[in-house]
Amino acid sequence: MKPNYLIATLLLAQGTSALPRNPFQQPILPCVSLLRQLQQWTLHGVISSEKSVVALMRDPKKNWHRMMKGMPVEPDVLVTDLAPPFLSVALPSACGQPFYSWEIKGNNYGMDALNRSADRMAAGRPGR
Repeated sequence: MKPNYLIATLLLAQGTSALPRNPFQQPILPCVSLLRQLQQWTLHGVISSEKSVVALMRDPKKNWHRMMKGMPVEPDVLVTDLAPPFLSVALPSACGQPFYSWEIKGNNYGMDALNRSADRMAAGRPGR
């Protein structure tokens, strides 16, 4: 009687893992899944010095990472280019595009913007 339970359990376990895919949904390609994962990463800053350049990134799980050239962002995705406003990674050759990049949006030099607005106010004052 025990072998029957074992066979029934194996058949049920195999049946649930081998369900056919939904024909009304398009299959998710590995590159599409990878690009969706990369879109959830955010670039928060790039710090450069004479010795190296380091990017501060946040992953989808909200963990912080210090990224340098050659480091992996995701499996098989390495940082290839790193400069103050952006970071680029190389994608696997199976994907249609060779790289993916992030760019810091907004004012890169917030203090300079503050100085420019102060200069405009001073220039607009009468008596100068």
